[in-house]
Amino acid sequence: MISPVPLWWQVISYGYWERQFERNPGAIGQRITVNGIPVTIAGVSPPGFVGANVGVIADITLPVATLPLLDPGMAALLGPGNFWLRILARPQKNVSMAQAKARLAIVWPPLSERVISADWPPARRKEFADAVFEVAPGGTGYTYLRELFQKPLLVLMAVVALVLLIACANVASLLLARATARQREISVRLAIGAGRGRIIRQLLTESTLLSSLGAALGICLAWLTSRFLLGILSTGPSQVVFDLTPNWHVLGFTSAVAIATGVLFGLAPAFQITAAGPITVAEG
Repeated sequence: MISPVPLWWQVISYGYWERQFERNPGAIGQRITVNGIPVTIAGVSPPGFVGANVGVIADITLPVATLPLLDPGMAALLGPGNFWLRILARPQKNVSMAQAKARLAIVWPPLSERVISADWPPARRKEFADAVFEVAPGGTGYTYLRELFQKPLLVLMAVVALVLLIACANVASLLLARATARQREISVRLAIGAGRGRIIRQLLTESTLLSSLGAALGICLAWLTSRFLLGILSTGPSQVVFDLTPNWHVLGFTSAVAIATGVLFGLAPAFQITAAGPITVAEG
């Protein structure tokens, strides 16, 4: 049996623990004052977790039942007829989303009698009583920005991919022209015993190095422009907070794309320049 959590307990974020308590383990059990109410620190959330609402940092997390204590003027939000909370739950193992939805459908009818306001019109009461729960993955958190910018960002990604293909085609043309200018050099090297595979590897190394430099420049440019876009989103009353530091996911994806494009668009010039073989050079 799980005992109820006291209303004055709270969980603080890892960043708040670092800033205010200098990562002191003794902070657990201490009391701090929130809106004039002393609350006890029950734990510290893992590093990187700042709440389920993406773009908003939650340094202090309290049970929702503490709302009447912290802000008596908002106590009515916990009464019947208020539907403003989003539920984030971790289902048991081997419980699918369909099974979770079916269980919620069984629990909701008897629960609805207590949470639906008696002051509502009968039609609205019936509408909410007949409502069904929708279950969706919550691993990436919730944000209204996803609904606003998901489609524009997908279009932007498609445009970026198209620009990348055009840029790669142009670079491949430049590499082909450069390879044509070096054909005499490559032919001489083949004539004195250099293997074709070794020359192809050299040319692919050059093209991959060029694409890697472009990827590094792209990461820097993306980091600067993303901070600019974040500043535009934060011009309203609520500040949007994102960690825009490139992590290993971004670096790994960018590196894979850079290597793939360098090899793919460097093969045609490499094969063409080595296909002719050695040439005869007349002695002067």
